[in-house]
Amino acid sequence: MSFVWIASLLFLTTSSLSYLCFIFFQSHNKDRETILSVNEKAVFITAVFCTLMFTALLYSKIGSHEDVIVAQLLENETPSSEDSEINEELIDNMRRSLDKRPQNVLYAVLLANYEKSQGNFDAASEFYDLALSYSPDDPNLLSQYAENLFLANDRSFNESVNQAIESAYKADSNQPIILGLMGVRAYLDNNFEEAIFFWQRGLDNTEKNDPYYQSYLDGVRKAEEKILMNQ
Repeated sequence: MSFVWIASLLFLTTSSLSYLCFIFFQSHNKDRETILSVNEKAVFITAVFCTLMFTALLYSKIGSHEDVIVAQLLENETPSSEDSEINEELIDNMRRSLDKRPQNVLYAVLLANYEKSQGNFDAASEFYDLALSYSPDDPNLLSQYAENLFLANDRSFNESVNQAIESAYKADSNQPIILGLMGVRAYLDNNFEEAIFFWQRGLDNTEKNDPYYQSYLDGVRKAEEKILMNQ
């Protein structure tokens, strides 16, 4: 929905309500015992109710002013690690909108991924935690959260990382990010055949143009080399 349409709808809503109020108070100023007839009152109340409901519905669809700006910016660019004025405006507006409506999981995930791309893993974890509080069983979200914990722990595994991996794997055993992490964990434990098993499954569930695809392919080759060396 373009900004022009949004502005027009908001203007129509405000104008309608203002006009109805004007009619009401004009009638009120007349010296009549009954300001409006029963039918007129019913029409007035219905009109006001519909106008208010329309306003609420409109806000639920387009959100706040920040949401409108974010929607416009997202048409041209998504948050990334590259610094740009449009990125700064996009991130700032998403932060302000999320402060007002913390249940906006999409913004929380976008901000988490942005902070992760910047290497701000602690900040990313806060946004992932917020998103998970509203969507605790989402496999993609769980896998991204596990990956962030892994990166925050200097690309190594500890109890928290392993628990996050197991939770994500339980939610979706074909999630590529988790299959990749499980392959890395097996490789570091010198379980090369197990590593190949997970990375191959990762390849099977990843498009060839996906950045993870080449990583899994390289992992399989390295694990195969290790197996040959140990024979």
